[in-house]
Amino acid sequence: MMKFAEYKTTAVTILGVLFLATSLATGAPMPEFGNSVQFDKSGPDIAISRLKGKAILIIFFQSWCGICNGWAPELIKQVEEAHGNNRSLIMVAIKTDGGGVSGAKNYLKSKKADLTKWCIGSDKNATFYKKVTGANELWGYVLVNSNGSIAKQGKAGSYRPIAKNKKQYSLSSKGLLKSCGKLETILPANKEYPPELSQITRLAELGCFGEALSLCKSATQRSKTRVAAKELKQDIINILETRIRSRMDTLKDTKKDGGSRYESYKELSVIIKDLRAVPAATEAKILLTKTKRDPVIQKEIKAETAYLKVIHKLKKASKSGRSRISGELKIIAKKYEGTKYGGLAEEERQKLLNESKNKSR
Repeated sequence: MMKFAEYKTTAVTILGVLFLATSLATGAPMPEFGNSVQFDKSGPDIAISRLKGKAILIIFFQSWCGICNGWAPELIKQVEEAHGNNRSLIMVAIKTDGGGVSGAKNYLKSKKADLTKWCIGSDKNATFYKKVTGANELWGYVLVNSNGSIAKQGKAGSYRPIAKNKKQYSLSSKGLLKSCGKLETILPANKEYPPELSQITRLAELGCFGEALSLCKSATQRSKTRVAAKELKQDIINILETRIRSRMDTLKDTKKDGGSRYESYKELSVIIKDLRAVPAATEAKILLTKTKRDPVIQKEIKAETAYLKVIHKLKKASKSGRSRISGELKIIAKKYEGTKYGGLAEEERQKLLNESKNKSR
């Protein structure tokens, strides 16, 4: 028989899933981590836009809940065992109830987490968490797909019983990533690098190419890692050359739709940051400066800004206020017709209209 505490936790989990499902639109672009989110300064610079092609699992957690603290170690263990070695998935853990990054790291360490497998941060006053989900529920998660949009969301503690006193947490399911599209690694998927270079390979997979190449330079000066580091450095440079030139070709092709060109513009802006060792990066900087004045790109920038502003309002809107926001989305869709975010505004408006129709039946 289920104990009351466990029953209560399960009930809260189910209600939390329903609440979040109505607060966060699946398919909406995942916003960048805002100013309220701080990551370890000694760690990599995390950005959603750098991780296109990968899945991102973000767990928002708190330390004050005694019941959650009881099952947290098993959840973390199962997630690490299921996904910790998957280079096409980035695992992020963000503490939302204070304590800063050091508090987040200390908590996860106390729950036996392998900190090398996580990007760890804190979210002051749960500002980003509430912006994304519209709530500040216990132990929530967001799964971002390969194109940078939201694939799933819900309660991190959701599980199914598999035996007496044994649970399988939903986030450790092998099928979790099925909705994330075609996933990629940055470095060759079938190539193994020495464990001594694991920090560099992780940085490369996170899109922190400048940092990775800088560490490669240091590693080539050590006899134990010299040969492998030189090979890894060349692999990163080759990949960057291909990726940068591919995005440049898309950006320069005026026959391409504005949305595709704008995504290439944004990705290039992130890739070449602090990058000097790759010849194509210099050309890309010149192209970005020139393209920023392109009316098509300017329109896409304005459309994205307007869309995200209204979506933020939508997440906080009351039932009566949602109809007014539907009107704002209509204005954006019309004003920025033909842009990526103008199209997304119209899709969101249609969802609100359908929602209103279903309620009136």
